[in-house]
Amino acid sequence: MATRRHSRVVGLAIVIALAVAFLMSRLNLHERTTSTHLEDGLTALRSALDGDTSSYDRAERAFSGAAGNVVFDAFPLFALEMTRLLRAETPAPPATAPVLEALRARRFEDALVLASNLPSELSGRDHLLRLVSELHRCAP
Repeated sequence: MATRRHSRVVGLAIVIALAVAFLMSRLNLHERTTSTHLEDGLTALRSALDGDTSSYDRAERAFSGAAGNVVFDAFPLFALEMTRLLRAETPAPPATAPVLEALRARRFEDALVLASNLPSELSGRDHLLRLVSELHRCAP
């Protein structure tokens, strides 16, 4: 009887270990896919800002794919909305307007300085700073 109970416990432990290993591998694959989408989106957005307006579509698709893959990180959705805002050339909220104008003018260093000088309590400041930093890093 004890051997049978022991076998069940060992079997259950093996099944749980396999399930955890499977979930961890899927999570790792999921994170790599999201990172790839983000890199593609940032590269396409940088290309669009550099004058290739057809790249806005690629940037939107990539950020949309990344936004669909994450639950807790709002950055891909923020990047998607900023891409749409930059593409439409609609007026930005007053606090971020100078940053977006600098991005549209391809003055990435100025945009980085302006974004870092935004008030820390401003909603979305960290995401905007991350986006500008990544676009600055994508420089050709």
